[in-house]
Amino acid sequence: MASSDGRSPYHPGEDLVQRSVGQLEVAARRGIAIRREIPPALAHFVQEQPRILLGGIGNGNLVWATVMVGPVGFVKAIEPGVLRIAGRPTGHDPLADLADGSEVGSLVIDLATRRRARLNGRAWIHEQGIDLNLDQVYPNCAQHIRHREWNDSGTEYLTGCRSHELSERQRALIADTEMFFVASIAPGEGADISHRGGPRGFVTSSNPHSIEFDDYDGNAMFNTLGNLQQDDRIGLLIVDSPTCSLIHISGTASWKKTPTGRRVFVAVQQVLDRSSHERDDSC
Repeated sequence: MASSDGRSPYHPGEDLVQRSVGQLEVAARRGIAIRREIPPALAHFVQEQPRILLGGIGNGNLVWATVMVGPVGFVKAIEPGVLRIAGRPTGHDPLADLADGSEVGSLVIDLATRRRARLNGRAWIHEQGIDLNLDQVYPNCAQHIRHREWNDSGTEYLTGCRSHELSERQRALIADTEMFFVASIAPGEGADISHRGGPRGFVTSSNPHSIEFDDYDGNAMFNTLGNLQQDDRIGLLIVDSPTCSLIHISGTASWKKTPTGRRVFVAVQQVLDRSSHERDDSC
C-alpha cells in the first residue's frame, strides 16, 4: 500500500488487482479510512493487547511473518504517528535481523472480540525496542475471524528446526488450521501482514514444497495480492495454540481467479518450526 498523497492510498499492484476483480469503487470508498496517525480509540485498543504480528524482510532476504508477545502495554502509541514496541525479535525469530529503516507491516488482533487493526510503516530500532513510524493505519472488519482464545501469554518460543520443505506433521497442521497470517511487501511502497481465516481445508499442502489457500472477499483493498504483483516473496505464520508452537514459512507466490474467488499458490523455500518447549520429535 502506498503512502497517502491526496489522490490514492494504493500502489499500482493493488490498483491492478482491484481493477481486475471489479472492486475499484469499493476499494476507493474503503481507502478513505486509511490515515497516518492512530486515533485515540484505536491507540487504546492497541495498548490493551498482549501481542503484535509483524511482517517484513528478514533471514535470508526473505519475507517472514512472526509474532511478538509481551505484557499489556508493551505496544503503544508514543505519538499519533509512532508505534513503540518494547522489545524486538531476537534469537531464532526469522525477523531477528530486521534492518533499521525496514518497511514493516504490523497487525494487532483480538480473537476473542474479533477486532483488528493494521499499522504499517518503517522500523527504527533502538535499545528499548522498535519505533514504527507509521504510513498506514486502518481498522479491519471482523469478517473471517472466528472467536477463539490465544493462550500465549508469557510464551517464549525456543529453537525448533529449519528445513527447506514441510514435514508430514507440519502439513497435517496446515490442513487442520482455520487461521493463519500472511506477510507481503511491495518495496518502496510498504509491507503488510494480514489475517486469513476460513473452514478447515481452506489451506492445503499437496506435497512438501507447496501450499495453496483460498483468498476470500474482504475489504476489497487487496493488499496481499497487490503486493505480490510487485514482489512475489511471501511469508506465512501458522499458529498451533494447543502446543504453543509456530510454523514460519517463507517462499514465493502467485495467484489466479477461480469460480468462487481467488486461489493463492505458494512455493515453499524455507520453514522454521518453533515451540515453547523442547521436543524430541522431528519437525
